Amino acid sequence: MIRKILFLSFLVACLHVRAGNRDLISRGDSCMTQYDLHGALTLYMQAFRAKDTYAVRKRLAECYYRRAEYRRMLAIIRPIPDDSLSHELMRQLFYAEKRLSEPQAQIYWGRQILRRHPMDAEIIADLAQAYTMNDQPQNAMMLTLKYMHVDSTNIMVERQFADACFLLKSYVLARDSYLHLLALGDSTFNCFYSLGMCCEQLKKPEEARAAFSKAIALTDSTKAGPLYHQGSVYVTLGRGAEAIRCLQKALQILQPDSSVLFIVHRNLGDGYLLQNDRAQAIHAWTDAVSYNPYSLTTWFYLGASCHMQSNRQQAARCLTRFIDLASAAKDPNADLKEMIRKAKVMLQSGQKRSR
Repeated sequence: MIRKILFLSFLVACLHVRAGNRDLISRGDSCMTQYDLHGALTLYMQAFRAKDTYAVRKRLAECYYRRAEYRRMLAIIRPIPDDSLSHELMRQLFYAEKRLSEPQAQIYWGRQILRRHPMDAEIIADLAQAYTMNDQPQNAMMLTLKYMHVDSTNIMVERQFADACFLLKSYVLARDSYLHLLALGDSTFNCFYSLGMCCEQLKKPEEARAAFSKAIALTDSTKAGPLYHQGSVYVTLGRGAEAIRCLQKALQILQPDSSVLFIVHRNLGDGYLLQNDRAQAIHAWTDAVSYNPYSLTTWFYLGASCHMQSNRQQAARCLTRFIDLASAAKDPNADLKEMIRKAKVMLQSGQKRSR
């Protein structure tokens, strides 16, 4: 009798937990339909703590994916066998691995998906791209070609086929594919640019010129690559003036940003100073003022460091430059006044030593 009572109590408790879990999952599902990911995650976690099931893990995985918590998603899904995963969940795993820059894992999930759904064109295109980016363009070519035997009008897939052909130096196939993409309506920069490079390799300069012209127009002449290639094509065509114009524009774009280089060298000098390496700091700050000759503080620190290194001539030049610039400042604050005072003291000290 006691055993029966204990068994019934246990059964009631289990039913109560199961009912409670179903309620938590149902409420979590409701939150998901309302795009309340935080609420759904809270409810699913409560259900998971009460009872670990594949159903709850799958829901948690989707939650984590939609919140971009990819590593947590992978951890929660790991115990579930692959054949128990839905198509959508496998796709999420595929893209989670892509965003985590795990190409081999991404390729694995892409293959798993295509075993069940061989016509998933989006996965085919993105898997082909993963192959190409990981030095396997031959796999990308075969994968996309297989799909194109059935459907030759999918722009995403044909792009990857064309790119794979180009990387494999199959320029005739690549050119034909890019032309087909244009016929399908893919009039993008990459399509024209890649077509131009194919034609350049195939010694078809006039076709290359036309393609590069389109690519340049689409970027409003802000990319150096097509301008450089267009210049090379104009050289081949014997059109020197146009070649010079394109190549000079490419050079202007390739010129480094002096403001960025100043900041990098200035901070590099600060870093060396923190390491007590004044010699390297002086080199970095010297480069910095070559990009921005009006930086008061850089001239001051450069002069002070040269003074500390007993490099009197360079210290005098830098400190004098600092004082000249600082003297032109309107309403100098207390910090700048103190720096001017210190610079003058260092100058006088250097002059005394040199006598």
